[in-house]
Amino acid sequence: MVVTVVLATALRGMTGGAGSVDVEADNVHLALRRLAERFPTFENRLLDDAGRVRRHVNMFVGERDIRGLGGLQTRLESGDELLIIPAVAGG
Repeated sequence: MVVTVVLATALRGMTGGAGSVDVEADNVHLALRRLAERFPTFENRLLDDAGRVRRHVNMFVGERDIRGLGGLQTRLESGDELLIIPAVAGG
């Protein structure tokens, strides 16, 4: 099934400026793997050495944070959007 990964502006430099990328995946983990196959720098930017989502990265399916769903195993349906937003800090 095809899902759309929507990227915050801060991540678009790794996709040549594309704000969204369609991938074939049935869960969040597979969507990230497919994204990394096309854009290799993504995996290290989004996941830590243990394969967990980095603390400063937020991912949403629809309006729901994957941390409150099934984490990386959150199921995706055809047509879903996975939104990836790095946290912003400032002072």
